[in-house]
Amino acid sequence: MFGDFFTKQMNELDFIKLVGRFFPSATTSGEGIGDDCAVIPISSGESLTVTTDMLVENVHFRLSTTSPRQLGHKSLAVNLSDIASMGARPIASFMSIARPSALTDKWYEEFIEGYHELSERYRVPLMGGDTTSADDSLAISVTLLGTTAPDHIKRRSAAEEGDAVMVCGTLGDSAAGLYALENGLEGFESLKKAHLEPSPLVEEGLWLGGETGVHAMTDISDGVAKDLRQICDCSGMGAEVELSELPLSQEMLELCDIHGLDPEKTALCGGEDFKLLFTVKESEAKMLCRRFKETFGYAPRRIGRMVSKAGIGWLKDGIGCDKEFNGYIHR
Repeated sequence: MFGDFFTKQMNELDFIKLVGRFFPSATTSGEGIGDDCAVIPISSGESLTVTTDMLVENVHFRLSTTSPRQLGHKSLAVNLSDIASMGARPIASFMSIARPSALTDKWYEEFIEGYHELSERYRVPLMGGDTTSADDSLAISVTLLGTTAPDHIKRRSAAEEGDAVMVCGTLGDSAAGLYALENGLEGFESLKKAHLEPSPLVEEGLWLGGETGVHAMTDISDGVAKDLRQICDCSGMGAEVELSELPLSQEMLELCDIHGLDPEKTALCGGEDFKLLFTVKESEAKMLCRRFKETFGYAPRRIGRMVSKAGIGWLKDGIGCDKEFNGYIHR
């Protein structure tokens, strides 16, 4: 039954599918695999959301390009983004860390300072975890809890045909920042910061959770090309995306122009933007954007629509193009 999984090297999606066969998403105690967070009912008017993310040295970060304070920040930020994408409020975190002896006490102190600063910003205490020694690589696993009203939860499976597909924030900045860091480029500081110190959209996620016209939502951790496809697959439909409407920062465009990178591929496939991708009832999209801007000072960008035909169709000025985009898949 499972033999086909072990005849090749598993990637992230293969392993998730394997786990899903043993532990189906729907259970008597809540909902698990398939969204950014598991959802566990705790009363008739409140649900607990739970997410876990692991960061491993030389897979998710390099100690040569990130400071301990930045890594502490990012370790919590990626989990805050998951909670935000479910329309929930974060309430507590737990951290486990495998500590190589090569790192100094000062390094670990600065790491915790970065974690603490972001915890204080969102009033999310670190309430426990585990620690162990490691031979070589540093590994950090954070579990984050959140709460929300059951009718505020936004699932990937809830998109409807005709919904507008929208994005909060610019795309591709983190991938461009990683390129700048790995190639030792001078300048491009805002792109580097986007990669090293992502800003989770916690308040925006809470606000969107309270909007009945918002149907499906996810955070952008592996690129729109992959994360929108997950919404499509979970909702049993497809999408059309207008490439000319992608929200791109001027600095990202400048880096791509100078170094010969494709800005559309950088925006759609780079990952680790940790922005919000959601679908909203078409008739409510303009009003939602207006009220969102009044609250947060910027508006979400409409990049496409949900359609009945499976898959994602890429458009350029309204005309279909033969470009192919795939999001990042961790090993």
